[in-house]
Amino acid sequence: MNTPMKKAIVTFGVGYGYHQIKHFVFSCARHVPDADVYIYAGNNLLELQSRFVDYPRVKFLHYSENLIAKLVGKAAMKFPPLAKFYGSIIASLYRLHVLPAGAARILAAPLVQFMVKRFFALHQLVNKLPHAQWMFTDLRDVLLQEDPFINLDEVSIITGVEPVRIHECNMNRKWLSTTYSRKLYKSVRNEYVACAGVTLGSRKVIQQYLNEVSHDTLINLPKIIGMLGADQAIHIKLLYKGLKGVKKQLEANGRGSIATLHYSTLHEFDRSMGRLANRSGKTLAVVHQYDRHPRLAQELIASIEMEAPEFLAKAS
Repeated sequence: MNTPMKKAIVTFGVGYGYHQIKHFVFSCARHVPDADVYIYAGNNLLELQSRFVDYPRVKFLHYSENLIAKLVGKAAMKFPPLAKFYGSIIASLYRLHVLPAGAARILAAPLVQFMVKRFFALHQLVNKLPHAQWMFTDLRDVLLQEDPFINLDEVSIITGVEPVRIHECNMNRKWLSTTYSRKLYKSVRNEYVACAGVTLGSRKVIQQYLNEVSHDTLINLPKIIGMLGADQAIHIKLLYKGLKGVKKQLEANGRGSIATLHYSTLHEFDRSMGRLANRSGKTLAVVHQYDRHPRLAQELIASIEMEAPEFLAKAS
């Protein structure tokens, strides 16, 4: 008899309260009851734990950074030229193999935006836990409707793509050019925007992904200090130019298991009974960025609240 693969869903709720995460948590418990759900939280960790005490697979982790590195980095960030110089030293020592990757990540974390440094925490967590299948996801604007791990194999990485090409999106064009180069941007300009908000893979694939995210962050550190969007640029670069040996499943709206809705007009989908499905009637496993469409958000949340009145009664 085959042993079921152990699944982990990881997300970040630092700064979020119970009301902002309850629907996501219930959708996980409802549709992937055999998955461990890890949520990084801030100072309200104990409160959140008490709210979800009846859901033992929901585990809250305290997000923290090395205190000394944080103090040094915070001081440097007050003077942008100094921060860039400090980042250049870290990058150079890492590139010369003088500074190990783990130590470089500790020093770099205070210099980069949270959406970038979260990958450092993920790197540490994946190496610590034994799970065979992993999903990294945004929290506040994500809901599950089915088990997203069903079609995941050992050699694939799965992520959603926006219905817009990179050259059509000013933000992604800028992020790629700044993080890497104009040349790199031009090499991927006609590809669709791969969204860093939802990523799935086997343990081996996810470890490779996180190693490459770490490497690209560290060697480009002086260019991305405090910069919003570097995580998105790195994700795009890896999905189109990196991850050698990995099968890349970039799922367009209505053609896979992930719906990515920021740029969508929703014409790719069918909506009924509070569910989002493709035109063939297949329910999408993951709905990302649903809050960009207020009416859809109301429908999805109403459906969840009908399924889980006892669970959501704790919101009082």
